[in-house]
Amino acid sequence: MKQGKYKKNRKPVIYLLFEGRNETEYLYFSHFLNRNNKFVLKLIRCEVTDIKRIYNKGLRIAKDNDLDNRLGDSIICVVDVDLDVSKYKLITMFKNKQNKFRIDFIISNPCFEIWLLFHLTKNPRVLGTSQLVKKELQKFVPNYTESYDIFEKEKLDVMSAMKNVKEKNKQYGDKPVIDRNPYTEVDKLIDLFFVLNK
Repeated sequence: MKQGKYKKNRKPVIYLLFEGRNETEYLYFSHFLNRNNKFVLKLIRCEVTDIKRIYNKGLRIAKDNDLDNRLGDSIICVVDVDLDVSKYKLITMFKNKQNKFRIDFIISNPCFEIWLLFHLTKNPRVLGTSQLVKKELQKFVPNYTESYDIFEKEKLDVMSAMKNVKEKNKQYGDKPVIDRNPYTEVDKLIDLFFVLNK
C-alpha cells in the first residue's frame, strides 16, 4: 500500500537519450538539471547512432527503472535526421511503435546544432550536411566545438530560440518533415519542461 502511494506521489522522471558520443546535447541539457524542478531529469549518452539500438536502450531503461507513462515518466531520444530519408522513416516507425512504455523522439534536421543556431539568428541558412551546420555555428561562435559549453559561455537566450523556431516551423505549413531544413523540435522539449514546472 505504502509503495503504491509513494509511486503515485513521486516526481515524473524524464530520461533524455542522446545519440553518439557528442557532448553538445549533454552539455546543453545539463543546464536544465535543477533539484527545484517538479520532474527528475536524467541525461544518457547512448554511444551509438543506430535508431533501433537507441530505442531498445530506452525500453531497457523504462523496464529497469519501473517507469510509467501514466505517471508522467518519459524517455525521449534526441536525434539528428541528417537529411536521411531512411533514417527518418526508421525514427517514425519506432516513434509509432505500440509498446507497454512509449518512447518519444525529438528530431533536428540536419542536426541538433540547428537548435543552437536559432539562439543566435532568426533564420538559419539551408545547409546540406551536419558538418556545414557546425561550420556555420562557428561563424557566430568562433570558439565552438562539440565540447564547448555554448549555453553557459555564450549566455544563450532560450526564449528567443523558442520564438524563432516556432515562427520558422509555422512557415513550413504541410511540407513533409524530412524536407524541412533547417528544422528542429527541441522547442517541444523545452515546452514540456515549462509545463511540468507550472
